[in-house]
Amino acid sequence: MSSMPSLWKKVLEAADENLVRELVHSLKAEEAEAICGRGIAAVAAYALPRAEPPDLLAFLEMDARPAVLWRGEERVMEGELLEIALHVEEHPDPGYRLELVREAEPVAR
Repeated sequence: MSSMPSLWKKVLEAADENLVRELVHSLKAEEAEAICGRGIAAVAAYALPRAEPPDLLAFLEMDARPAVLWRGEERVMEGELLEIALHVEEHPDPGYRLELVREAEPVAR
């Protein structure tokens, strides 16, 4: 999963903080609170080698979050974050940039 650390950093930053904390605890970290206290980079360094992309995204409740994958000015892919993460794993490229799209607000009727 280290093929695109910036993608995972963005995912972890956008995820609910309590779910990120639970993720670290679920990975059986003896020093989970210390890891969480050192910030997202420390969480990523600990969690990414120990979790598979689909599991990580599902745990963080972000697997279906809409996103866009860019390479420079080229829009490479648009869809759910899980699809994009799997694409990145299969086709790593240091030039990728992830844009998380805000979910649409429910329309009042």
